[in-house]
Amino acid sequence: MNEKEKELNEVLEELAKNLDITDTEDAAIRESYNAVGEFLAKEGTLLDKYEVEIFPQGSFNLGTIIRPVKEGDDLDIDLVCELKSKEPNWTQYDVKQQVGNRLKESKRYKNLLDEEGRRCWTLLYRDDAPTTTQKYHMDILPSIVDKNYKTIVREMYSAKELSESDYNKAAIRITDKDSPDYKISPIPETWLKSNPFGYARWFELQQQKGRVESRLFASEDVKPLPAKRKEKTTLQRVVQLLKRHRDIHYAGDDDKPISIIITTLAARAYDGEKDLTSAFHNVVAKMRNYIETRMVDGKEIKWVPNPVNSQENFADKWPESPRKQRLFYEWLDKLEANIHNIVSSNDRLLLERHFSDSFGKEMSQKTFAALAKQKLNERKSGNLRMSTSGILSSVGSTAVAAGHNFFGGETDE
Repeated sequence: MNEKEKELNEVLEELAKNLDITDTEDAAIRESYNAVGEFLAKEGTLLDKYEVEIFPQGSFNLGTIIRPVKEGDDLDIDLVCELKSKEPNWTQYDVKQQVGNRLKESKRYKNLLDEEGRRCWTLLYRDDAPTTTQKYHMDILPSIVDKNYKTIVREMYSAKELSESDYNKAAIRITDKDSPDYKISPIPETWLKSNPFGYARWFELQQQKGRVESRLFASEDVKPLPAKRKEKTTLQRVVQLLKRHRDIHYAGDDDKPISIIITTLAARAYDGEKDLTSAFHNVVAKMRNYIETRMVDGKEIKWVPNPVNSQENFADKWPESPRKQRLFYEWLDKLEANIHNIVSSNDRLLLERHFSDSFGKEMSQKTFAALAKQKLNERKSGNLRMSTSGILSSVGSTAVAAGHNFFGGETDE
């Protein structure tokens, strides 16, 4: 890696770190879902005998959650509410209403409840948030799981290689108001299937490409939620950057590219690159290669297969809403152009402009300011010197550097 690539990597790493939620936000979210879980499963109450547990899914569980572009916008937290049993005659409707009714027994949760969603109950943590950056909402998805579900998940997390049938063992059955048998069938096997923890294990294995170790997470972390980590993997950072770019260009648009497609394509395209610059550049260049074209009912449609259930298409909304597909490819075009501009920039001011166009002006300014301060401190301590290429580095060289402005520039103090 040359000096320019090293410095670009520093910028991307710093930017990605700035996308993380704070420790305070993370702690508040964990406290909230633990409290909800304890309330739903409290001994002697409505759901006690059904062995209820609450677990995060989605970006919070994958470690790819990012801060919203606009301060004051909600963080989106997805939770699974697992019931290990139910009454024999309960349909999807009954399971969902039982969870909702239990939440409504609490004055606090009743006041936090939003209108009932298609699959979830949503709690809006807003009015009592200590700051505008700690607002979030929790989508609680009622589900039915096998009594041995914890054992199934643990076995899946201990395996080094898994087939689709292995992942399928961790599937859960969920409630969906739009399902034809929502109020009819009491048989969970006929209900809509989801597999959030099978997907999480698949994503973890994708992160391990090119690594010697067989596991990223210690066994005690398989709850299945891992604890928050200061250090993210390269793939997690790539996904965060992709989602930020999406949010900058399409925030507020209901047809914007959805995170599950972005995450899946990025994970498939990731080839074990160690540094963020190479990984980001190569993932962006290859993402569209993993969008399939399949014949369905005599028509060609785009297909982004669920890696733990190849018959599920994450892009299933594209045929009925062509604008979603058009915006996704439009986003990929913008992404590829922006990354090309970034990696080919040799001037600091031009580089900052390209970062602002790609990831937002405020976030980019914060990133460059933090790195400038770091370089200034290194220079004052005598650790920052000029390389033979004229690009500042904290390694090698002979001359003490002048004020640094990235990629070969100097400034007067």
